[in-house]
Amino acid sequence: MHSLRQSKTTATLDTNTNFWARYGWLVMFIATLVGLYLRNTQRGFETYDMIYDFTPWYKHLRDNGGFAGIATIKSDYPVTYLYILAFLSYLPASAIAKIKTVTALFEIFAGIIIYYYVKNLFPKPEKRHLAVLAYLCFYFLPSVILNGAVWGQVDIIYTCFLLICLYFLATEKFTLAFVAYGFAFAFKLQAIFFLPFLGMHFLKTRKYSLTQFLWIPLILVLTSLPAIFFGRPAKEVFGVYLGQIGSYPRTVFNFGNIYNFFPDNYALYAIPGVILTLLLLFVGLFFILRNRKLVLNPLNLPDFALLSILICASFLPGMHERYMFAAVVIAVLYLFAHPRQFYIPLILWLIEPNAYLIVLWGIRPPIDYRISALLLLLAIGLIIFNLHKSRPLIAVN
Repeated sequence: MHSLRQSKTTATLDTNTNFWARYGWLVMFIATLVGLYLRNTQRGFETYDMIYDFTPWYKHLRDNGGFAGIATIKSDYPVTYLYILAFLSYLPASAIAKIKTVTALFEIFAGIIIYYYVKNLFPKPEKRHLAVLAYLCFYFLPSVILNGAVWGQVDIIYTCFLLICLYFLATEKFTLAFVAYGFAFAFKLQAIFFLPFLGMHFLKTRKYSLTQFLWIPLILVLTSLPAIFFGRPAKEVFGVYLGQIGSYPRTVFNFGNIYNFFPDNYALYAIPGVILTLLLLFVGLFFILRNRKLVLNPLNLPDFALLSILICASFLPGMHERYMFAAVVIAVLYLFAHPRQFYIPLILWLIEPNAYLIVLWGIRPPIDYRISALLLLLAIGLIIFNLHKSRPLIAVN
């Protein structure tokens, strides 16, 4: 009787394994179609950024020869994104539809990277469904849909490259990892929140040369050269990030971090806030390097990547509502690496879209920003606590 029960269980497992092996991609394809339909319902929704930034930039490029218009455009975004807008200016359809289509494509790319990362965590056929579920979890996250399909923002582009970087670090393809990070940084300044994690990874593993970091400025230079060729002054091309720093001189802008407990005085808190953040990062690095029992592996890389971004977002002044977006996405990997710690991603997935409401619809956030700040600190503390235990809650198999 026992062997009969065991054979039935084995047969059930084989059936499930065969289903996900054969139809996993079909499930993802159907889900993607459903997700695209949902996103398409928001194709006409316009926000302040779309009306006063993205659409005027697009129209300037369209009316001034596409790529040739990069020379004279007034934009505070890196030229990498302007290349995309210039390319779109040659295609039919409305500006907003094309801009949101680019975001939708990068969401699919990011989901595929998440799929492969989780698949590598759980390579056994009977766990193939976890990778599919990870893709679905990411693709239907409220923050992802609100940020892209509704808002029309481009945070998913640099986040996609951060995911690629994380994937190549996990598979020890370090040159490709730093090339990917170079592209992430070339698209968004907020990719710098990921840089402390890369520094920690290098110092902890010592598996590659420090010269790998040179890929970051090299990619930045290579992506800037076409704009200079088209006539845009090099000073404007390379100085775009310097122009963004302090361009919104507020201590915090629609985001739940510690500065909600202080008066809005950016000039007073800017330098002390940067010093505090660097101090926390260095203290964390000290304990990580000192703990010889702590070994970096694909299972805990998302933990450290999350900490790097969350510490920066929580303790740096001048943060905006979208600056934690990459952490929200990486939290999907964290969830599948540590399913018993599901409450940590849930905290992030709760406080991130809460900050979007005021910008998208003028709705007062139901969760006070000070409460969000405390929840963010709680999430950081919980990640550190679970890392301190230094043992995975699930086996990678």
